[in-house]
Amino acid sequence: TAGAPSGVNVQFLGTGEEGGLPYCDIRILGIADANAASHRVSFNDNTNAAATAGQAWGLDFRAKLIAGSAPSVVARLAAYATGSLLAGANDSGATTPDATVKYLSVRKVLADPTANNVRGSIVMPLVNGVTYDFMIRIYAPFGRRVRDVRSATGRGM
Repeated sequence: TAGAPSGVNVQFLGTGEEGGLPYCDIRILGIADANAASHRVSFNDNTNAAATAGQAWGLDFRAKLIAGSAPSVVARLAAYATGSLLAGANDSGATTPDATVKYLSVRKVLADPTANNVRGSIVMPLVNGVTYDFMIRIYAPFGRRVRDVRSATGRGM
């Protein structure tokens, strides 16, 4: 699924496979509206994976620019508690997509004892009032539980 600020449209152009990796080509088009609640485009499967405090999770993805000029891109891994309350998030370093495949990776240890699920997203911050028209290829993100992070006493670190 995709969420976008007011004034910006997300068009899914197609899917395929390149170098053994599945991908989705998308187009971002429009002017980011000042009345938008959020100036970013996030991609995720709109479901959260079950998780518990003390676990470490990771998200890895690749992207490349197909046409136009894109803003920076980050990978975001967010933990949530019951009722969709945010229980912390980590972002990868930002990269600006170009014609070469870019790799982003983020890790998060779920420290908040109320955390019970996680969601990975690919986020593109958009600037208010700027016109966007670009196409980007997003390769299937790989989210996974990395390991349980526990001390010798069994308590979360």
